[in-house]
Amino acid sequence: MYEPVTIGFNRRLTVPATALFGILAVVGIERGIAAQSVFALTMGIVIAGLPCIYYARLALRRAPYIIVDDEGLIVDRRRVGHPWRRAVVPWSSVFEAEMRQRQGPFGVSHDLVLTVRREDKPREDDASGLETSRVPVETVGLSIDMLTMPWGDIVALVEKRLGKPIAVKREGGMFGKTRTSS
Repeated sequence: MYEPVTIGFNRRLTVPATALFGILAVVGIERGIAAQSVFALTMGIVIAGLPCIYYARLALRRAPYIIVDDEGLIVDRRRVGHPWRRAVVPWSSVFEAEMRQRQGPFGVSHDLVLTVRREDKPREDDASGLETSRVPVETVGLSIDMLTMPWGDIVALVEKRLGKPIAVKREGGMFGKTRTSS
């Protein structure tokens, strides 16, 4: 029915971040060595070197992060260190979907959150049947910033494939107040 859509990381954002943190790491390491301070050297490596490595890995990736097709959503989780590499979320198992928009100190971030029914076996140690009477669900959260497709287009694509609107939850302010709209 629809063509599969592959969405990767936006290299226009990850390459400059790699360069920025690389420069900061070199300057921090150089100043730590010049001052003969192990603490300054360590901070230069930790504060700038680790983000440089993280963004360099994203910039060098060739595999897509998300694949959206008629069957469901295929998510490549290598970047976050999950024990499983790929998660396949069938559209039929999506119980609820929402987009969380959070205002932070450095701008707005967007996450697509899917609540998915799990197809688990009932637990054998549940004598009362209380645990197995509920539908087991799992929450799958995906950051949809820094991708090759704008976050609004990703939400529209998922809405189209799900066949229902996705609620937008806005979180922000000093105390994390939440507002919901559809």
